[in-house]
Amino acid sequence: MKNLLLLFSLFYLGTFCHSQVTYPVNGVHHTYDPATAYVHAEVIKSNGQKINDAIILVEKGRIKAVGSTAEVKIPAGYVLVDLKGYRIYPSFIDLNASYGMPDSKREGGRRNSSEISDKPGSHYWNEAIHPEINAAQYYAVDQKKADQMLKTGFGVALVHKKDGIARGTGALVTYAPEQENLNYVSGMASTHYSFSKGVSNQDYPSSLMGSIALLRQSLYDANWYAAQPTETNYSLKAFNDTKLLPAFFEAGSIHQILRADKLGDEFGKQFIMIGGGDEYQYINELKASQAAVILPLNFPAAYELKSPADLLNMRLVDMQHWEMAPANAYLLHQNKITYAFTFEGLKSETEFKKAIKKAMAYGLTEADILAALTSTPAKLIKQEKEIGGLEIGMIANFFVTDGNYFDDNTSLFAHCIKGKMYPAVDRSLPDARGKYKLLQANGDSVVFELSGKKSDPTLKWSYPDEKGKKNIETQTHPYRILTTSMVYELNLTGQKATVKAITLNGQAVTYSGNKEALAPEKEKEQEIKTIPKDYQFLLPYQYQTTANTTLIKDATVWTSDVDGNKIEWDVLIENGKIKQLALEITAQNGWTVIDGKGLHLTPGLIDEHSHIAISSGVNEGTQAVTSEVRIGDVINPQDVNIYRQLGGGVTTSHLLHGSANPIGGQTALIKMRYGLSAEALKLGTEHRFIKFALGENVKQSNWGDNKTSRFPQTRMGVEQCMKDAFTRAKLYKKTFGTPAFRQDLELDALVEILDGKRHITCHSYQQGEINMLIHLADSLGFKVNTFTHILEGYKVADKMKAHGAAASTFADWWGYKFEVNDAIPYNAALLNEVGILTGINSDDAEMGRRLNQEAAKTIKYGGVSEIDAIKMVTINPAKILHIDKQTGSIAVGKDADLVLWNGDPLSIYSTVIYTWVDGKIYFSKTEDLAWQTKIETEKMRLWQAMHSAAKKGEATQKPVIKDEILYHCDDE
Repeated sequence: MKNLLLLFSLFYLGTFCHSQVTYPVNGVHHTYDPATAYVHAEVIKSNGQKINDAIILVEKGRIKAVGSTAEVKIPAGYVLVDLKGYRIYPSFIDLNASYGMPDSKREGGRRNSSEISDKPGSHYWNEAIHPEINAAQYYAVDQKKADQMLKTGFGVALVHKKDGIARGTGALVTYAPEQENLNYVSGMASTHYSFSKGVSNQDYPSSLMGSIALLRQSLYDANWYAAQPTETNYSLKAFNDTKLLPAFFEAGSIHQILRADKLGDEFGKQFIMIGGGDEYQYINELKASQAAVILPLNFPAAYELKSPADLLNMRLVDMQHWEMAPANAYLLHQNKITYAFTFEGLKSETEFKKAIKKAMAYGLTEADILAALTSTPAKLIKQEKEIGGLEIGMIANFFVTDGNYFDDNTSLFAHCIKGKMYPAVDRSLPDARGKYKLLQANGDSVVFELSGKKSDPTLKWSYPDEKGKKNIETQTHPYRILTTSMVYELNLTGQKATVKAITLNGQAVTYSGNKEALAPEKEKEQEIKTIPKDYQFLLPYQYQTTANTTLIKDATVWTSDVDGNKIEWDVLIENGKIKQLALEITAQNGWTVIDGKGLHLTPGLIDEHSHIAISSGVNEGTQAVTSEVRIGDVINPQDVNIYRQLGGGVTTSHLLHGSANPIGGQTALIKMRYGLSAEALKLGTEHRFIKFALGENVKQSNWGDNKTSRFPQTRMGVEQCMKDAFTRAKLYKKTFGTPAFRQDLELDALVEILDGKRHITCHSYQQGEINMLIHLADSLGFKVNTFTHILEGYKVADKMKAHGAAASTFADWWGYKFEVNDAIPYNAALLNEVGILTGINSDDAEMGRRLNQEAAKTIKYGGVSEIDAIKMVTINPAKILHIDKQTGSIAVGKDADLVLWNGDPLSIYSTVIYTWVDGKIYFSKTEDLAWQTKIETEKMRLWQAMHSAAKKGEATQKPVIKDEILYHCDDE
């Protein structure tokens, strides 16, 4: 043991002369770099395979041989290190470390609201895009952190500057406490991305969809840059120079993972995702993405729910996540999804080991955990020939323990990095664990025991004159107990121990005795938790029904078609479509038959203007023209408002960008398939719309004194802004197919409008502005598909009709700001009477739940017929959105998007019994009541489970009440 300690000390003091020839040494050069044979250890490979009584030969920082003593011969000149009774593991690798990187700060606190960065140099125009940054230029050794990570088992970290959207390259470094140039495995190992703009001084982007659009445009620009000879831009050059490196994306949630993967597919990039631990929620979609995921181990603590009010306010999904997060890795493992672990988010070795044991409780083996910490991350970073294992030729990165690493009482003895050994614990004291009964000459005794880790044992004392006393402190090496009246100092020599007891007045008494072996600890049973093999994350109220053949008998059918209403007719649904509509249809075996007598069946309601199910911002209001941003990039399929509106009969919703800019973002059209992924909600890419806006919101007259710099600031400026944008688009179109072409996503959308492939829905109020846009459209050769809100539409109905524009309006909103002072409740009826295609929309999450009642108001105010009123929320918005061949009426061949009501659908007393989307029931009134009971029961079960976990000593946290975000047109 003494020789072993001496060798480790020499290794620690020595440096590799062949590795630092470019650095001068102030003093005597240390050249001690022996070839070393580690013998008689138990070697654990990255796949969990064990080699008993093994030998590892290390020379010049690399493994020269590894195997059993019978297989490996030790060459002459090797220094022998006897590790009998110890284990060797390959060093862990963290691919998401912040180690050694400086905090990102906004330079000088400056803020630049202009569109172009004022950062000096030939860089990209937006400061959130800086792929030219190289982490190796910022990396600095952090001695304290390095020591902690080595003691935990981590030897290598992939580090990068965690700031911005395109973050630059990462450096693969070791945790060795050496000079920085000695610690690199690879100085340029990876590229890194996120959707967070970081400390950029520019306003743009201000939303998630803006971040996605910015990254998309920069990647297109990089492709263009590779082929053009004129411009010099170091950011775009860096994109191309590093495109073959492994690409990491800091996503942080399953939704962001799927968004990033979709973007990556657009450019042939397969991102390695930094996850958030909720990947289990969309496991099938994750598997289809083929993305590998770096998983966090900072599982959420149990919530301290002290009252029924706390329980009521907690979201079920957050409570479920507490229970499911530790099972996340197992579910990925079962689905053959590649994963690795990161230490990031944890504070100590203790937290790390607790976390991996939690993960193992669901079925992961020690071999699975080791692979996720060694060989898998090595492969992901394309360094599997260098690190991540104990194979010939690899860098000698490994650590030594005195037992199974996963046992609580195991100590990490030393860590070898690049062949150099770093002691992890003080080995100057012998193994002191044992039981001691020490006597004084007069017969008094002190009893104590040391148990737990050999390197840091737990000390337990009992002494006759101090029982029950408080204010006790414990220190180790030497072990000391400080009480209210005595100081006890313990000293150990081999099997003998002495305790010196010193009173406060300075008198000393000595106790002495021998060590006895501790009784073997009873092995703790590993808690085994199980989850169903076919586990699928379920949202509250989610119905996983199939599109059964269903016959609805004897209902009053509101067809919203030329047939009008049919009394006591039958409707047959098959394979998600309306198969037959007839007075009498005979039921067949195997069909689901629903008695509709006395009930009313309508097409699914369609909301032409909604802002539900949008993540992280409805407006990208930082620029006047943001036609490059896409609501389709940021759909939130878990928004409970989807379900709530299903309960009001809505089956299709048009999700719009807000009204912050003259030309806003591209919209998204979804079916309300609650519980499916964001992509599965979409109707398809052929339905293309974009949001324009006029009025106060656009010129920001009501946005506050800090909104006075962005053009336009007047209604005249709005017209010129739009005219300029389309003029640029026409010039841009002329470059198609020429060497001068550079793809511009902003102008692409405008060219689609000019070509009739994308349709405008325009936020509008006053007649003057409506006239302006109609005139501008006619003069520039495009068409306004829809004027939404259109509260002064009754004043310009003739001009709208001549232009061919439709109207999507409120039933009775007025007086909420100056430009709606002339709004009247008869607007929809008047527009309809003139022959303008007219729909009623919500623009509000709550109003979207009662579109049927909003349609009924047109009867009250304007005398609209019942058939025309229901059309305003069914076939009319379907026609406005160009989906009337697919949905919006009850006709053979159309999608089975249907609503069964318990009364007249235009009555305020009627409620929905069933809502079908594509022939599947997504809302059932009876099932809804059952789900409410189920949710309450599940919350109570989770509450009790959290209470039980807290009683066992698990960490807790205060309840987190997450306010629901309900977006409107003018929300920033």
